[in-house]
This record gives sequence, C-alpha cells and structure tokens, in this order.
Amino acid sequence: MRRAQILGQALLFVLGAIIFAMILLYGYRSISTLGEMKSQVCVIETQNTLKNQIERVTASVGTVRRMDLTLCPGFETICFVDNRMFQGSSYTDSQIQTGPNTYKTRVDFLAENQSALMADAVRSGSDQNIFLKPASETQIRVGPLTVLENQGFFCIDNIESSTVSLRLEGLGKTTQVGKWQEEQ
Repeated sequence: MRRAQILGQALLFVLGAIIFAMILLYGYRSISTLGEMKSQVCVIETQNTLKNQIERVTASVGTVRRMDLTLCPGFETICFVDNRMFQGSSYTDSQIQTGPNTYKTRVDFLAENQSALMADAVRSGSDQNIFLKPASETQIRVGPLTVLENQGFFCIDNIESSTVSLRLEGLGKTTQVGKWQEEQ
C-alpha cells in the first residue's frame, strides 16, 4: 500500500510541475504579446499626431510650423517620401545626378541609400509615405507630402533622443516636410 501512495505522490508532483511550466509559458507569451501591442499602439499614435498636424498645416497656405515629434523607442531612423515623385514611369525612370557623371533612378537611389523595403513599397505604388527603421509592422500614411529634397525623400538618421523637430509648410493641397533648422 505504501508503494502505491509513493507512486501516486510522485505522479501528482510531476503533473503539478507540468501544469506549473505550462502556466509560466502561457504567461511569458501573454507578456510578450502585450509588449508587441504596445509598440504597435505607439506607432499608431505617432501616425495620428503627424496626420493631425499635417492636415492643419495643409489647409493654411504659406503657414510654417515647427513640430516636435516624439518617436517610439527602438527606432533609429524616420524617412518621409513624396510618393508623387515616384508615381508613373516618368518619375520612376527619371534620372537624378548622384555624383559627377553618375545618374541613377530615384527608386535605385532610395534602395541604395535607405532601404530596399522602402524602394519596393514605393515601386509597388503603396501610399505609405513615412517609414521607420527598423521596419515597423504598421504602415504609416499621413496624406500627401512634399519634401524639399530633389530625390523625393528625406530621412533623419541616428535619432538619439526620441524627439525630432520637423518643419511643416502648408501648400494648399500638400504639406512640405523638412527638418527644422534653428536659424529659421
């Protein structure tokens, strides 16, 4: 009888250990999922903030505003793309000078200098016009943008603090976006 009780206690102990391990695994997965959701929510909040500011400025032709955009932790680069510069074969195939006697298409220049993922998104006709590095699962679209740079995009790299100062200028149908220069 005693052997049966010892065997029964051992089985209960093993079963308890398995249930405990399963609860720990489930808890770990749940906490990891919450962390991923928090990151997605932060990106969506950034998109909404940008979209609201850009819509306000677009309507006021000639208005120039400084926007201090707080980025989500973990992102090193933010890029703004003027999709109109990449639409249609005339824009995609148009050459820009990248050096003395060196010309490349805008999309190739984008792929080489920033990201092949960005170039593929632009090439496919996506309306995403803001890209984060490392790449975000959530696509950011804020409406029509114009950028000052001739190549059709500009990026702010090596973001050390989580805040980026942007220059927004209303043009009526679009907003021109650039990096805020302190002497303005």
